[in-house]
Amino acid sequence: MATLNPYLKFNGNCREAMSFYKDILGWELNIMTVGDSPAGDSMSAPKDSIMHSSLMQGERVIMGSDLHWGEEHSNGNGLQICVNCETEEEINKFFQKLSIDGHVLQPLMDMPWGSKFASVIDKYGKYWILNYDEAPTA
Repeated sequence: MATLNPYLKFNGNCREAMSFYKDILGWELNIMTVGDSPAGDSMSAPKDSIMHSSLMQGERVIMGSDLHWGEEHSNGNGLQICVNCETEEEINKFFQKLSIDGHVLQPLMDMPWGSKFASVIDKYGKYWILNYDEAPTA
């Protein structure tokens, strides 16, 4: 079956943003600059621009780049990254860190449907949805 992965575009601060997400999520980060790429010499982008990055844990992957291939960079609310947290501690940590210098759209709180939920625009303009469903007790 095909997999879906968010691919985030940045405006020259991909390394900083992906490192920020690595610190929050604790996942493995791989980065390739334009200068590290075999095609780098033929590209007009600055050599330290991030051509491709991937933040991974198991089959979970978030990718990012500074390159726009002729398109103008803009953030929008048409894409949101949803993180289904495994523990209450995890959702609290993610919310606290993503909120730093960001904008909280929905504070972290218990929702009527039984989840803890929050929505944040981080300091890089990326929209995040955080969710935690406590496992029902038997």
